[in-house]
Amino acid sequence: LFDDEKTSHQHIHLLKTKYMQMRKDFDRKTQDLNKHKLDVIGEQFILNSQIDTITDQTQKLNEEEQEFKSAIKKTLYDTEKRGKEVQKQKLLLEQECRNYDQQSHKESGENYENTMILDKGKVFGDLAQDRHKRDFKLITDYRATKQTELDRIKENRDQAFKEYMAKQELQAIIQEAEKYMEEIEEMHVKLQHLSLQIKELEDATEYLQEKKDELDEQKKATDEQNEDLERQLKAKEEANQKRLIAKLQRDKNPEIKELIQKEEQQMESNEDFNNKFREEREKLDQLLDEQVQLKETLKLTVERYEHTVKLIAV
Repeated sequence: LFDDEKTSHQHIHLLKTKYMQMRKDFDRKTQDLNKHKLDVIGEQFILNSQIDTITDQTQKLNEEEQEFKSAIKKTLYDTEKRGKEVQKQKLLLEQECRNYDQQSHKESGENYENTMILDKGKVFGDLAQDRHKRDFKLITDYRATKQTELDRIKENRDQAFKEYMAKQELQAIIQEAEKYMEEIEEMHVKLQHLSLQIKELEDATEYLQEKKDELDEQKKATDEQNEDLERQLKAKEEANQKRLIAKLQRDKNPEIKELIQKEEQQMESNEDFNNKFREEREKLDQLLDEQVQLKETLKLTVERYEHTVKLIAV
């Protein structure tokens, strides 16, 4: 069956033929056994119907029946055993057929791939060479075209620059514009400087206004204290007058002498307070003068700032 000179396809064909023949034999034997089984079952029914009438032959028939059943069981067992063996052989043959089929498919695929690799190597080599020639030609032509365009652009740019520089009116306008730009930049710097000065003056004015309010409050409090002191001083002067009158009318004693000393001390204290009050009043007047000067300076600075903004806008 397995001849080395035969191909794998011939082996597979022979195995398939052998398998079909064995399958036919198995089917034929199965049909014979089924037919025989049907005959036995028919006879069994006949014998069962005759059991009631033939009592003498019951034992003999039972023995024959047992022997017949044993033979049938043995036959069935042998048949099933052979069937299992045939099924096992069938599975082995099917597995072998699948292995041969897979091997044949694998060998066919490898043969096809090897053939395609050999063909592709030659085709790709020719294709790469043709592509290199084509790309080299395209790149050379493209480079020459771009170089020509670049030379033309340079010439046009040089010509445009010459024409641009030859326009005297335009150059004068450009120079004048550059001059104005420089002046605007300087004015912008001055504007920033003036803005800072204005901010400083505003802060100083705000500070002086706060100091003025504070001094006004102090002045008000001082005026109230002065009024109280004047009233006290007036009362003390009246008391001193009374004491002097009493002093002239009475003899000298230690109490009058002590009162006179206290009066003199109070007068000195009042004199010191009046001196301090005059100094504070002079300081307040000086601060008010400075405030007026700062307001005038701020006004002038704002006017210069507005004038500068108008010049820049123009």
